[in-house]
Amino acid sequence: MDVRRESEATPMKNLTRVERKSERELVVTRTVNAPARLVFEAWTKAELFRRWWVPKSYGLTLLSCEMDVRVGGSIVWCFATKIRRWSSSARTSK
Repeated sequence: MDVRRESEATPMKNLTRVERKSERELVVTRTVNAPARLVFEAWTKAELFRRWWVPKSYGLTLLSCEMDVRVGGSIVWCFATKIRRWSSSARTSK
């Protein structure tokens, strides 16, 4: 029998689903084995977001990240590779 304490993580697969809702809306859903509070902070605090958003294997660097995740706020990212630099932005909604 596998007995775990409540504070121990339960092993699970990180499942990711991507769904295009419209021409301008993409929904990415990922299940992670972490408390909701920590996942929310990782997605909404720029200093944490910078640490995990771009996998090193992509060859990208996230140069800057500005996030106002309130409804009607905005998110601005600036990326770079060895040969190119660009920005991406989005407006947050419900």
